[in-house]
Amino acid sequence: MLKIHTRKFVFRGALKREILSVEGLMDPEIIPFEYYETFPKISNERLITANKTYPVIGKGQVYDESVWQEMLPLIREAGEKLHRLRAKEKILKKEWQGEETFVI
Repeated sequence: MLKIHTRKFVFRGALKREILSVEGLMDPEIIPFEYYETFPKISNERLITANKTYPVIGKGQVYDESVWQEMLPLIREAGEKLHRLRAKEKILKKEWQGEETFVI
């Protein structure tokens, strides 16, 4: 589960949001390869879609609220995709094991 703690504030009349902490980003070494083949995805702490790359999702990053609201459903979608792929991988690990001998 990805947990992003933010602070809302107003700067010169503009609605802003600052990331205070991010928890639950997985180590890229254990994320299934298939995750990176489709969009949206989070890679190197950046949210990447087919058309756009958003700034780093990390502590101290400040976003206009309109940009944050644009990003939030994409972050959720990327997280749900990763959850589905990890569940698929768990099943495959149970099914795809053992040894085989081929006599030709």
